[in-house]
Amino acid sequence: MLVIIAAPALVTLATTPADRPLAFGLWGCFMPFGMAVAMLAAPLLPTLGWRGLWLAMAVLLALAALLAWRRLPAAPAPAGLGLGAAPARLLHDLAHTLAAPGPRLLAPLFLCYSVCYIGLTGFLPTLLIERMGIAPGGAGLLTALVAAANMIGNLAASPLLRRGVPAWRPILAGALTIAATAGLIYLPATPAPVAYALALLFSAVGGLLPACLFAAAAAHAPTPRLVPVALGLLMQGSTIGQVLGPVLVGTVATAWGWSAVGPLLAGVILTAAALALALRRLPPPA
Repeated sequence: MLVIIAAPALVTLATTPADRPLAFGLWGCFMPFGMAVAMLAAPLLPTLGWRGLWLAMAVLLALAALLAWRRLPAAPAPAGLGLGAAPARLLHDLAHTLAAPGPRLLAPLFLCYSVCYIGLTGFLPTLLIERMGIAPGGAGLLTALVAAANMIGNLAASPLLRRGVPAWRPILAGALTIAATAGLIYLPATPAPVAYALALLFSAVGGLLPACLFAAAAAHAPTPRLVPVALGLLMQGSTIGQVLGPVLVGTVATAWGWSAVGPLLAGVILTAAALALALRRLPPPA
């Protein structure tokens, strides 16, 4: 959790404004890439066991920590801020950030997106097995491809942002695509190959949102000094959505069946689309 929340601020610190869209696009790939690798590694479980898998991840994390210690720049220390003043300063910074309209819109927007992305990818193996009759091994591979497709949108956002396209436009396009595809994926009448193709489209175009949200949060922070706070608030929205997504989808699927999941996800992401339109009405970031 500390890594996920702190990393966008470190990206801001380590990049120039011109390179930031690409850097945020790369960072936005962490979730789909990790999910895809984890699903592809599932066949190793009988050999490694879950303890072996966790130990292997611990080694990778230790290597990542070593690289971070050796290569990442140190954050500048706040000038004239003693230990006694730190809590008051933190509360002031948080209040100042929450008072700005941009961060207040972006955090719930990311929450809505996370609910939909995790809701799709987390339950897609079950859907593929139960509704489409695919074997567990094949369902894992197909789900890994859907998760990985999200990286396409993350990386495609970079050239759009560098050309001056306002962040709300790719966000709105991705949200509307998710709404349209989610409404069809879970319909019993949708043929299995079509439903899977729609899941790929859902993930690929929906990937526009994370990179654009990171860039928008940095741009709409009240002051440059508060960019890390705005990004931290954004990531809180994402992590809350990752918790709520499986709960909501699991509850709805259990109570009313898979066909009710599509309207649920469509309604959630249309809320994100409305927030993107509200973002459009904000003054251009300084």
